[in-house]
Amino acid sequence: MSWGTKTVLTIAIFVSGIMTMVFISMNQKIDLVTDNYYEKDLLYQNEIDKINNTLELEKKPEIRKTGNIATIIFPENVIPDSGKILLYKPADDKQDKVIRFSELKNNSLDINFAEMTKGFWRIKINWAVKNKEYKTEESFYN
Repeated sequence: MSWGTKTVLTIAIFVSGIMTMVFISMNQKIDLVTDNYYEKDLLYQNEIDKINNTLELEKKPEIRKTGNIATIIFPENVIPDSGKILLYKPADDKQDKVIRFSELKNNSLDINFAEMTKGFWRIKINWAVKNKEYKTEESFYN
């Protein structure tokens, strides 16, 4: 085999390897944290204010995890007027779940993770008391 044939063969193998890598990378699933992250970034000061409001509280909501049950307990001074809980799964946005505070009973809420996918989860709690907004979050493995 001559050096010209070897050169052409090497280039052909290189190009086919690059094309294979491009094909594989184009078919990968990419989940963004949010679809409209530019708009959310502009409003992030609101999120910082909510977190600072939460840090100023004497008693904060508590998240207890026992087995497959996560219990969110609100102290008497921060019982929400409105709000929501986001169960956020960074690995797959299709598994995210929103819980409204209408399901809150006796200052607490139980969330059953038994039927949810195993892995890393983040509980994000947004609530308001007398028109003052608060936010807290906690991460855990199920």
